[in-house]
Amino acid sequence: MSSIYTRLISDWLFPLHERLKGHDTVAVRREMEKTQWYPVDELRTYQLQRLRAFLQETGRRVPYYREQFKDLGFTPESLKTVEDLAVLPC
Repeated sequence: MSSIYTRLISDWLFPLHERLKGHDTVAVRREMEKTQWYPVDELRTYQLQRLRAFLQETGRRVPYYREQFKDLGFTPESLKTVEDLAVLPC
């Protein structure tokens, strides 16, 4: 009985609850489960893509960083390695 209850909650109720709240917890968990097995090179590429997406969103939403990026001539799309972040202020 416990496994039926667990399956009902984890596969149906919790995802429905999260979706109704507008959260993406279930999708994030599934993505993490998939990417944890990536080879090192593929994982680094994936991490860099996620970092670029994060910086793009930050540049759109946060006026301070939008100005900093503009003043420094920085674009998230130009990010090739993590070391390229050295041009940004802390």
